[in-house]
Amino acid sequence: MTAMGSSSVDIIPTTEQSRVLALELDNVSVTPLSGVKADKLDDYVNDLQIKLKLDTPPVVTVGKTVTVDIVKKNRNFLEYRTEPKPDGLLNALIGYDIDRNPITVDFGDPSNPYYFVGGCTGSGKTAQMKVMMASMIDWYTPEELQFAIVDTKATDFRFCEKLGRYLWASVAYDPETAVELLGNLVNKMKRRGTLALVLVGRGVRPG
Repeated sequence: MTAMGSSSVDIIPTTEQSRVLALELDNVSVTPLSGVKADKLDDYVNDLQIKLKLDTPPVVTVGKTVTVDIVKKNRNFLEYRTEPKPDGLLNALIGYDIDRNPITVDFGDPSNPYYFVGGCTGSGKTAQMKVMMASMIDWYTPEELQFAIVDTKATDFRFCEKLGRYLWASVAYDPETAVELLGNLVNKMKRRGTLALVLVGRGVRPG
């Protein structure tokens, strides 16, 4: 792979893993030739974009080797499928790694009970949340799991009206209803916290 500039920079593929073809991108692992400063390679992303005729600049990451992630022009998607239920208390599928192995998050882990999704319009935030919900419904019963949904856009999560017993309360579509729903959730959490303290005092570990 060659990047242009006032002086050309040549980098060669590694022998261990030179290229991985993923759904969204091509992942290329390279080793700088002697004399090339690895920490300067990021300065060449715009040159690489022009050379490779890419719509967006590649992402260069320096680690044990230098990896160059090249976003594909045509996006590919995996069809949703039910994965084997992982170990843990309350898991959700959040996606797949570059080798298409499932990646999950365990909301039952007290050190990491939250998950934040951010991104620009069209980046797949809503689609990912739908995948997370689908996987949790596949893995848990309404007695184990219920959702509280706030959708002030009133478009993306209307399908949740059909979730039946998986809904903890009706979907909140306006700010007033959302505030009420969140208040009820806080009260529910306080009651559960108090009950947990009582159980711990009796030598019972809440499960």
